[in-house]
Amino acid sequence: MEGRVSRLSGCPELLPMSFAVRCLLLTFVVCLASVSAARAFAQDADGAAAPKADRLDESNPLLLPPQTPAEEFSVVLLMVDLGRLDLARQYLDKFAAGSPSPELLLELREKHGTAAFLKLAQIKELQPVSSEINKKLSQASREQAANPEFIAKLLDQLSGTPLQRELAITELKNLGAGTVGPILQRMQSTKDVAEQDLLVFALTKMGAMTIEPLIAGLGMPQEATRVRVIDALGYLRAEAAIPELYGLAFTPALKPTEKTAALRALGRIIYGSPERADRLSDVVALKELQQRTLDYLLGQGALSISGDGRATVWAYDPQQNLVVERQLPANVASAYLATRAARGALGISPERLESQQLYLTSYLTYETATGIPASQSAGMLRSISPELLSAVLAESLKVHQPGTAIRVIDALVDQRSELALQSNGAVKSPLKSALNYPDDRVQFAAATAILQLAPKSFEDTSNQVIDILSRSLVTGTEPRAIVMDADDTRGTATGGYLSDMGFETIRVETGQQGFKAAVASTQTALLVIDVNIARWDLSQTLANFRADARTASLPILLYGPESTRAAITRKLTEYPPIHFVAEASTTEAFQSQARDFLARYKPAALTPEERGQMRGDAVAWLSYLARLDQAGKLNLDVAKGPLLALVDDPKLGPAAQQALLGIGTRDVQSRLAEVVKNSTLPENLRATATKSLLTHSQRYGWTMTTMEEKALFAALDDVPEGPLNDALQALRGSRVATRRANADQLEKYPLPPLPALN
Repeated sequence: MEGRVSRLSGCPELLPMSFAVRCLLLTFVVCLASVSAARAFAQDADGAAAPKADRLDESNPLLLPPQTPAEEFSVVLLMVDLGRLDLARQYLDKFAAGSPSPELLLELREKHGTAAFLKLAQIKELQPVSSEINKKLSQASREQAANPEFIAKLLDQLSGTPLQRELAITELKNLGAGTVGPILQRMQSTKDVAEQDLLVFALTKMGAMTIEPLIAGLGMPQEATRVRVIDALGYLRAEAAIPELYGLAFTPALKPTEKTAALRALGRIIYGSPERADRLSDVVALKELQQRTLDYLLGQGALSISGDGRATVWAYDPQQNLVVERQLPANVASAYLATRAARGALGISPERLESQQLYLTSYLTYETATGIPASQSAGMLRSISPELLSAVLAESLKVHQPGTAIRVIDALVDQRSELALQSNGAVKSPLKSALNYPDDRVQFAAATAILQLAPKSFEDTSNQVIDILSRSLVTGTEPRAIVMDADDTRGTATGGYLSDMGFETIRVETGQQGFKAAVASTQTALLVIDVNIARWDLSQTLANFRADARTASLPILLYGPESTRAAITRKLTEYPPIHFVAEASTTEAFQSQARDFLARYKPAALTPEERGQMRGDAVAWLSYLARLDQAGKLNLDVAKGPLLALVDDPKLGPAAQQALLGIGTRDVQSRLAEVVKNSTLPENLRATATKSLLTHSQRYGWTMTTMEEKALFAALDDVPEGPLNDALQALRGSRVATRRANADQLEKYPLPPLPALN
């Protein structure tokens, strides 16, 4: 009972073991020692030695080991309090080996408080056993909290005596945040104002654990309940609820009662008095909600992360009419919370382009993160104005959401809108900016969109577009990291760490060389810079990378001695996305610092299906470009290598052969001739290669040597009649250059016979 009273008076869940509890445990030890001494004296009187199993190590402060699991747990707490973690681990292992039941864990929580379990779980020397026990307690608490009858009895006790009320609130607090849902259900179902007041009182006495579930409760359908929830958040001084309360306070469509309650709650939280709410404004509210949205979209919003790396999110479930807890991947949780904040901003200013832009960006980001097919929102996107879609594309690139960008690009193509190709003053066209985004999918979507929207007028981006199409033909390409470090040993080691993380690395010595290397290829995905870089120095290097559209979106990884971290703190906020890694001597040490940052910004590897689709589309587009009237003005040579490798591909070969017609070099004809002569290839593929060789020679002239030509036509007699034979005959006919050659051909055909007589 004393343990219970101490918890009611002082919230020990937030404090170390109290002096009173120490005294109780020491009393337990003394009593145990007295009993043990009496037993030992009786045994000595009988001349029998004490059992060896009852003897403890001389360094152990106990005379005898604990006899029950409850005693074992009490001794664990005592040993932790005495600083004997070695003994605490021994007794904790023994306690865990006994597989304590959920009922026992709940009894121990009732006796010692939740804080005791949390304290053990945080001690490294007691892990992972202490963490597992804490998880079992949490599971037992959730199961108990999910028992409607048990919770209903506790809620009924709130109307009892002051002691009953205090005990009920303590028990609700012990059960955890899961009890907030049933409390809100009771609040919604009762019409007794006094009972509603008691429920609000209980929620505030339960403390900060109720804040996130209460914020989720703002989505409940009954206005009166929402007002009560708002009041509770105000009494709790819940700063985490400020954005949601802003949305309620300044949304014109809401009823005055709810808006007034939200304003008063904001006054309590921000200024300490509900009477000061008149200092607030919708301008401040919008700014707060927009910043919160951006923080979550950038992965910088506050999340409650559990031990398995998943984030806890509370939301109202209309099907259960209950606020529920969900464990979500961090990116899904961030996208959901971004959408919730953006929805508040949209409510305040629904016609404001920035509000629309952030909400649609968040909405699509959540769809992408949860794996919802693009087809589900395609119809909605086609009905959105090109102006808003272009703004969302620009925003999605800015907050590094490639999946969202691709969905918007597809919608712009469906609308045949060239607005995304137009620049607005100093702001570059979002579609053209997407060509520089460090993600293969986004670059390819932007390149093919430009070809569809402006197939004959894309001169200013033609080199980038063709480079992207060319790179899409190569299988297994890895994202490229440019490592800038004058120290060869250190730079090589850093490059090795990145190679182990799936990057192709290029090392240069100066910032200037790094800039040239980065803009030379659209494959660059990461900039890695030593903080002591020279020619340019670090500030100049960073400024140049962020000033150029081709590198402005690239993530930057700085590395150097730990002692330099403080000196570059400002740069870590001035040039996002950017991250600092202290110099490491092992791959594990480097990766442990960089893994989370790269997990967000490293492009996801293409699946074989995606790569195959992109290769097919790229070959088709290059074939199309080769047939344009201005093909001679396009630099298709960058695609020559991949196209030459594909000319004998049974599926992509014909289109690759057509694409090569835009490249007037000798090796094109030699490679086509190899396909023509290869009798193991399908006849139709050899026939298309023969026709392509004929077209190429007519466009650029015959570039093959006499020996190569003889070898080409030597096999003609072995080719049966059909499309391939016809194509070869046409090719050889094109090579007849003299009348003598014509005569040689004609002499092979004798005078034809007369027709048969009837």
